Amino acid sequence: MYVSPSDYTEICMVLALYGHVVDERAWQRLDEVFTADLQFVPSTGPENVTTSLAALVERWSQPGFPHPAGHHSTNVVVESLGPDWARSRCKGLAVELDGRVWSIVYDDELVRTDMGWRSRRRAATIRPTTARPA
Repeated sequence: MYVSPSDYTEICMVLALYGHVVDERAWQRLDEVFTADLQFVPSTGPENVTTSLAALVERWSQPGFPHPAGHHSTNVVVESLGPDWARSRCKGLAVELDGRVWSIVYDDELVRTDMGWRSRRRAATIRPTTARPA
């Protein structure tokens, strides 16, 4: 079952906001995207899972933490899991400073909060890519 059009729009806004907040390094705004009890599962492996928003902000704000220069979300699909609970899957492109581009799949579990929809769990999976000859 899919979510209502208004919930879909709000969820897409949260997913899009992620790229803006991360690219601007506006860590204080991550609470507009994630819940305080967030679980973030990066593509680098289970040993790097972050289990709270505070821990994520601390980790990502470290000098030299490797963030791509740009994050772009696309192909958003949202499924209702209940009146205040949804699952989304979207594709992402991460653009590095040197021009390399990575394809990513983001899987989110979202909950409706008093402040609107927020992601409670995000798993990021870098898709394998192959270079095409010029």
